[in-house]
Amino acid sequence: MSSQTTLVIARISEYARRRGDNWSQRRGLRRLYAVGLWAVHVATRVALHPMAAGRPLRAVLQQLRWEVTRRCSHRCEGAIVSLPLQARLFVPVSSPNLSISLVLPDWWEQNFILRFLRPGDAAVDVGANIGMYTVTMASTGASVFAFEPSASSFTHLCRNVELNGFDHRVTAYKSAVGDVAGTAHLTTYLDTGNRLIEDLPDQATEEVPVTTLDLWQSECSPGAISLVKVDVEGSDLRVLRGGLKCCRSLEPILMLEYWAGGDALVSWLEAEGFDTYRFDPEARTLRPFRPTPGSSGNLIACTANGYGVARSRLDEPVDSLALRPSEFQLAMATDGDQS
Repeated sequence: MSSQTTLVIARISEYARRRGDNWSQRRGLRRLYAVGLWAVHVATRVALHPMAAGRPLRAVLQQLRWEVTRRCSHRCEGAIVSLPLQARLFVPVSSPNLSISLVLPDWWEQNFILRFLRPGDAAVDVGANIGMYTVTMASTGASVFAFEPSASSFTHLCRNVELNGFDHRVTAYKSAVGDVAGTAHLTTYLDTGNRLIEDLPDQATEEVPVTTLDLWQSECSPGAISLVKVDVEGSDLRVLRGGLKCCRSLEPILMLEYWAGGDALVSWLEAEGFDTYRFDPEARTLRPFRPTPGSSGNLIACTANGYGVARSRLDEPVDSLALRPSEFQLAMATDGDQS
């Protein structure tokens, strides 16, 4: 597919997303029209994903089957999705943002993890949610320390650890991570977008414990840390400030989320000797990257030493990664069987 065609389809997808996003608030023909636009958005997003290359129709049909089932079947608890390296992930119906037809919905980020981590490594997953990154990390043979403050997400995280038999590799903490230890309030109504807030709004929240990476490191002595992934809805810099000693002494690869251009985040990283990159999965290399003003997304940060380690590992072929659209089974609530 040409780049111009891809761009046109992406623009159609974004238009469909904007016009169809609030379909549940509409009635009659307008609602039907909005549902159709939302279906177009879902289909084009999946079809354009690298994981769907060669079999886009199959991936789209699988995703649409999931979207219909989770909205219409009261018996459906979720789906069990196949991941690389024979791992699996239970996705509850309450996690609509996850494209279950794609093995690696976060394409370059998860691809990097699978190619970088090695058996015996240790990785930290801050903001683990239901465990998509935790399971991906543990499937490489690495030990994983996962932090998730949400009660519901933590339950699913533990379920996915148990589902894969990773109890000996994964240590899960029901805690948030920030710059100061204590307690905080976490939203409970934003699905994967739940975040810590300082002022209590009218919407539902839950009180959660908060630790820091430096405090955790001093108490648990995990040893060398190869990778730290942080996804805490805009509070990544707080996590780093609370893990300053950890970052300085261990120099792990950092996988971070930036918001609104990430100026403060990038400035902090540069001051601490970390350069910023994006991973190119086709070339299997890290390319220098700086966020454009106002943009949001993910980046990788590492010191010169960390870059050297990453480059040497990424040059090694990983023959076991057969990446193709995922298979999934629906998990039904009546008897616990999968169909």
